[in-house]
Amino acid sequence: MAMGLTDDDKQWIADQSRQSEARLALLITNVKESLEEEIGQIGVRIDDVVLRLDRQGSYWQTGRRWSARMDDWAEKFDKALEVKDRQIAELQDRLRRLEQK
Repeated sequence: MAMGLTDDDKQWIADQSRQSEARLALLITNVKESLEEEIGQIGVRIDDVVLRLDRQGSYWQTGRRWSARMDDWAEKFDKALEVKDRQIAELQDRLRRLEQK
């Protein structure tokens, strides 16, 4: 006796197949939406990192410029002190010579 599928069996298989397709389509849609959300969050985090790096670069440039200005100022100040030290030494020599007369 050959056993074949009845119309009810065929209908049940067709229904199960459609339900499986619907569940699979829903799963794919949910995964897609989840990935889009995650990628969006990564983009926001990358933007935050870029902002922090830009800020740190600005601080570094500002510090470098300030340091260069301080070096220039210190060099000028050292030269001015050298001139004053020389003037003071000359005045002390002149004073000694005047006091010896």
